[in-house]
Amino acid sequence: MATKKSVKYRGFIIKPTHFNEPFNIDGGWVHDGFIVVSKGCNPMPGAAWFQTVGEAKFAIRVLLMAGYMHGFIDSDGRQANRFWAILDIIQGRHDRAILSVKQLVLSDPDVVSVVLQIKNKDGSVTG
Repeated sequence: MATKKSVKYRGFIIKPTHFNEPFNIDGGWVHDGFIVVSKGCNPMPGAAWFQTVGEAKFAIRVLLMAGYMHGFIDSDGRQANRFWAILDIIQGRHDRAILSVKQLVLSDPDVVSVVLQIKNKDGSVTG
């Protein structure tokens, strides 16, 4: 792990963590990572964790694009659905992104304006 200190970023804290049960990623065992904390809880959908501070910062930007508000409970799952759809689009997973966005539009029409802000015509990412 490059840094062992917590980092503040856009109202969140990125904290180093150690896993009691390591994860096997690409044939290597990962024992340490980073989690994102807001008001004492991990706000990331699926309680996601990250291998670097840079990955965590990127995920925070995606979470904010998805409409995250500190302390808000995503009881209907809309924010999590937006998060995964935005991430699919940014990462170029077009088949998955089309399915994600289609499902989102059916349940959350506001997501269309969010999605349109993500990819510019030249393929660069907004946000």
